[in-house]
Amino acid sequence: MTSATLTRKPEKVANQFQEIFDRQKAYFDSDATKTYEWRIDQLTRLENLLNENRESLQEAMSSDFKTASQEKVFEVDAPLGTAAFAKADLKEWMKPIDVVVPKALAASGHTAKVYREPYGVTLVIGPFNGPLTLLFDPAVNVIGREYGSPQAAVRLHLLHGQHTGRQSDHACRRGESDAAHS
Repeated sequence: MTSATLTRKPEKVANQFQEIFDRQKAYFDSDATKTYEWRIDQLTRLENLLNENRESLQEAMSSDFKTASQEKVFEVDAPLGTAAFAKADLKEWMKPIDVVVPKALAASGHTAKVYREPYGVTLVIGPFNGPLTLLFDPAVNVIGREYGSPQAAVRLHLLHGQHTGRQSDHACRRGESDAAHS
């Protein structure tokens, strides 16, 4: 193997991932992922994947981790329960929520709503040799409601340094300003 081969390989891999990202971004931009039907379909597919591969997944958990039978059952059943919960509450999570506006705007008849929609393409990374819940639970949240819940929005703002400190953590989680509590 020549040094030229070594230098081209990471570039080729990066291009491969860029192509995947570009296709996913184009699909996201089509707004297909914003619909209730699409999210339910994806959660159902995840449930089917787990149910159809239950025995194989449990056998792999047993051989990789020498886990107790209850633990290997939990590793499949917990994500199934998370997906079922997400499906049951999805319509509620997707509803716009009213938020407080400054008094001057409210006095002039203005209102505000937060439309809880996905922000973009999300990569879920999980351990190849770890508990299944570390991979499937985040995937369920991304499909069902990530960036759609007030908690996720606060988490996103804190990660991006956009939290101004003007709202208490409790108020942020509820999507309200401190002024609304005084």
